[in-house]
Amino acid sequence: MTKNGKRLFLGLGFNTEAKNQIAENQRSLAIAGRPVAAANFHQTLVFLGQVSEEQQSQLVERVNEIENPAFAITYNRFGYWRKPQILFLAPTSMPEELSKLVEQLQQAVIGAGLPIEERPYRPHITLVRKVTRQPQTLPAPIAFSTQFQQFTLYHSASSADGVCYLPLQTWPLQI
Repeated sequence: MTKNGKRLFLGLGFNTEAKNQIAENQRSLAIAGRPVAAANFHQTLVFLGQVSEEQQSQLVERVNEIENPAFAITYNRFGYWRKPQILFLAPTSMPEELSKLVEQLQQAVIGAGLPIEERPYRPHITLVRKVTRQPQTLPAPIAFSTQFQQFTLYHSASSADGVCYLPLQTWPLQI
């Protein structure tokens, strides 16, 4: 932890089967860049940035009040964003329950006195970082669906081996 707090985000983690599907998609890409380690596969719901202990406590209090149903997502397309230089896997459509969860989390973040990103939420899983050029062609992804029954507050911790995402607290989604 730095003097200014921890770098945090709220996200969805994946079970082993889903991580294997994601890794298979990642291996199908012949792309120059830095592949994301399978242990770090996740889908960000709300990026928080540097958060003090007090802000984290306020956020947890508000998130504790959220009730949202479980949902499934089908990941079925590759994409590229030039500015963050990432290649990602994403769903073609966003489930209503996911959209509702993100809205509730954003309200909790605002209520805790933290800023939220202004741009619209676009669900994705980063597969490769530091992709300096948009690929001319990409293979068809191996589509898969996975069920989410919880979401997590993660600490993005830097180490000599790179970044790792440490779960701090998990909340269930209603089944």
